[in-house]
Amino acid sequence: MPNRPNSLSSQIFTRKMLICVFTGFSSGLPLFVLLQMLPVWLTDKQLSVELIGAVTGVMLPYGLKFYGRPY
Repeated sequence: MPNRPNSLSSQIFTRKMLICVFTGFSSGLPLFVLLQMLPVWLTDKQLSVELIGAVTGVMLPYGLKFYGRPY
């Protein structure tokens, strides 16, 4: 009897794939916090627009990250 190929769901939901999903999610979470939540929190604390703009400059490394790629 020939071996049946594994179903698509059993190939996707392996331990390695779940680790990849988890690490991908956790690496994107800080960017989400910086882009979306930080300006709202600073506005709620009634800080000036200029200061909020300066603090969001922290996101500059995420924007320039692609320059460090090897290819």
